[in-house]
Amino acid sequence: MMKVRTIESQNVIASKLIDPKSFTLWHERLGHPGVSMMCHIIENSNGHSLKDFKVLSNNDLPCSACSLGKLITRPSLVKVRLESPTFLERIQGDICGPIHPSSGPFRYFMVLIDASTRWSHVCLLSTRNDAFAKLFAQIIKLRAQFPDHCIKSIRLDNAGEFTSATFVDYCMSVGISVEHPVLHVHTQNGLAESFIKRLQLIARPLLLKAKLPTSIWGHTILHAANIIRIRPTSYNQNSPLQLVLVNTPARTNIPIQKSDTKELVTESKPRLKRGRPVGAKDVAPRKRKIKRIAPEVAHAPEEANNPDVVWHLKINWKHVLWTSLLHTLDDLNLVGTTTEVDEAAIYLKTEFEMKDLGRTKYCLGIQVEHLSSGIFLHQSTYTEKVLNRFYMDKSHPLTTRMVVRSLEPDKDPFRPREDGEEVLGPEIPYLGAIGALMYLANNTRPDIAFAVNLLARFSSAPMDRHWNGIKHIFRYLRGKIDFGLFFPKNSISQLIGYADAGYLSDPHFGKSQTRYVFTYCDAAISWKSTKQTTVATSTNHSELIAIHETSRECVWLRTIIKNIQESCGLPDITRSPTVMFEDNTACIDQLREGYIKGDRTKHISPKFFYTHELQKNGEIDIQQIRSCDNLADLFTKSLPNSTFGKLRHSIGMRRFKDLLQQTSEND
Repeated sequence: MMKVRTIESQNVIASKLIDPKSFTLWHERLGHPGVSMMCHIIENSNGHSLKDFKVLSNNDLPCSACSLGKLITRPSLVKVRLESPTFLERIQGDICGPIHPSSGPFRYFMVLIDASTRWSHVCLLSTRNDAFAKLFAQIIKLRAQFPDHCIKSIRLDNAGEFTSATFVDYCMSVGISVEHPVLHVHTQNGLAESFIKRLQLIARPLLLKAKLPTSIWGHTILHAANIIRIRPTSYNQNSPLQLVLVNTPARTNIPIQKSDTKELVTESKPRLKRGRPVGAKDVAPRKRKIKRIAPEVAHAPEEANNPDVVWHLKINWKHVLWTSLLHTLDDLNLVGTTTEVDEAAIYLKTEFEMKDLGRTKYCLGIQVEHLSSGIFLHQSTYTEKVLNRFYMDKSHPLTTRMVVRSLEPDKDPFRPREDGEEVLGPEIPYLGAIGALMYLANNTRPDIAFAVNLLARFSSAPMDRHWNGIKHIFRYLRGKIDFGLFFPKNSISQLIGYADAGYLSDPHFGKSQTRYVFTYCDAAISWKSTKQTTVATSTNHSELIAIHETSRECVWLRTIIKNIQESCGLPDITRSPTVMFEDNTACIDQLREGYIKGDRTKHISPKFFYTHELQKNGEIDIQQIRSCDNLADLFTKSLPNSTFGKLRHSIGMRRFKDLLQQTSEND
């Protein structure tokens, strides 16, 4: 058993050692390896000054960080000295944690290691529940990156995240055998256990030597994993990275110190993609899929030989039409006219082996329903997954997205943290819930945009009442799970904007709320609900700020629509001004006259009168509307059920079940 006094007594460097500074430098750079590993690295390098001298032993040059960081009760016995499986034939994995203190939101890390080459993958986890998704994604990535090497078996421990029926069923469907060791016999998964130990033995000395806080252990573990991948193993003179990338060995060379530069240099051959240079034509391409978003793509260029890129094309072909190729994973979405979609599909099929899946029905979590009366966009499947993830799939549904706020700041359920209140711990996935809801609010659910924006302000210090607000939104989604945006087929192609402001919607900091929404073909295409960064001194001031932001969005939307319509040969809607509705009469009159410096307006920045120039140039036309008919009112406050339902219907939100019923009745 090692004592502390022994460690302290060895922490003295002899005065007559051979180049101790250089040895210490590379010992620290390479992650504090042992003497045998240090010899192994130097012998397989292209040259270094240390090669001409003997390698210093632990007794000659002791390292206090190694002694403290690698202190163990007894060494583990080596069970297997030679692995016979081929690459990816057997993978072993394990999870380490919980680790205190947490590294940001992370309290665990998961390791995967190949039994043959010792290739490894390390990722950080917030909770053990994230392990399934991370492992699932890594398996898909390995199958796509190394199609010639099949994963035959995965050896994992008996934790619940690795024994779920979903994971086992997926592995069976792709021919992967899942192995679990006998209970309480960790040696059967010794390869993953020993890899975790190696990571810790490298990470601890790095933290101790650099005198960094323990809370950054997550970055240190990832750095240790990178070091292990480029270091030779005890069973092979090549590193795991070299064994995996046989065609492109990245050899670590320790340069001779002829200058002041003392850094590792990594030399590698040109990067190959599946054994061929990037950009070269694939003689044996993988099967890819084509999805058609709209029934109408320009002739793809001859340079488009690489399927693993994102193409955005605008090409003149017979009629000047607009083309966009969006590449997601192994799928391609083609947007354009019917003729050019067919031409692009034929060209791509001559270059790559592909399968035409017809119209796009699912892309990035958004479901596209092609009905006889129009197109319906929704995220019902994604919403169900979110509700299941946060255990709200069986909750009682609600008809409102949020509770009514009190006029008294002290009774406001959305007030910030007060002195003495306890912040929610990491076991409450507040940030994960906000992220999931924001993806819904930004795509197909503008009805929850204001509530999500309001609750996202407390992400740094959430309270129980804020978490109750999150659950309130989940219960609202539970009752409106199939709502989405419907674009009718015979609607008028007109861009219309609505602007509004909520004066002092945040009474705790004296800030107002900016909200706007733009509709096209009777459905919302752009919306925003955010707190203003400037303190408004009056209702007129807050309305000017809101309409300024709305005008900037309008200019951008007009530019995008004009580009698409001109390229497709469609009538240009930007020839006439875009109508923007505002319910504040004083603001409309003030913008019509322009900036006049007076006692009531001298404190307002002239930039907020940019809308006056746009109106003068005929790009926009601001008109008055009643507050009850202003669609932007949906994005600023909690509303009665009748008003909320009316505005939600006006921005094009429909229920999929109702649309199907109407379609069947019309047919």
